[in-house]
Amino acid sequence: MSRIAGWTKGEASIRKLLSRNDLRYWEIPLREYVRALKRMGLYDEFARAFPHHVKMMEASMPDPDKIATCLWFESGSVEAAEFYVSVFPDSEILDISRVSAGPAAGNAFVVFSLADRTFQAIDGGPMFKITPAISFVVNCADQPEIDRYWGALAEGGEEGYCGWLTDRFGVSWQVVPAYMGDLMRANSKGVMDALLTMRKVDLGALNVAATKTA
Repeated sequence: MSRIAGWTKGEASIRKLLSRNDLRYWEIPLREYVRALKRMGLYDEFARAFPHHVKMMEASMPDPDKIATCLWFESGSVEAAEFYVSVFPDSEILDISRVSAGPAAGNAFVVFSLADRTFQAIDGGPMFKITPAISFVVNCADQPEIDRYWGALAEGGEEGYCGWLTDRFGVSWQVVPAYMGDLMRANSKGVMDALLTMRKVDLGALNVAATKTA
């Protein structure tokens, strides 16, 4: 374990943890330690030398979502994940590894969270394509939020209609008001007629359409 002492970012905290056997002495987020150890190729070495501490680390990590989304990219999965976590709050890269066997052996596999929901992405090769038949709905509180997400996700991609777009990685999104259901219940035909004329959603125009007599 001599190389662990050279890991300066968490060295002091690791020393406290090992000497006092108490997770309260971690001084940076636990995931940061896990990711750093894996990046440096030290996780297995750490686990062999300190199995009890590894059990504590793993016990402290949150359980994965019961159902998670996995995106298959021909390539660029890490770049896509890094872009998505830069767009959405409460998002982070959780782990980056390499596929160990099969046709995609050696390619990237990344686990990340968007707005606290777990996603996975893999550089699986050209066998499968992402399709607009599956899209992710971004529920927005107001027009500035719609503008922000639309601008970020549409950049380098393709704008569709009715709040739909395809980003530069080929993934489809619907950027819509969170209360779209209420608007549709107020005047479904009027709101839908207005929506069909839009690319990016104009929330003001939808609100006006909702108040018109059906």
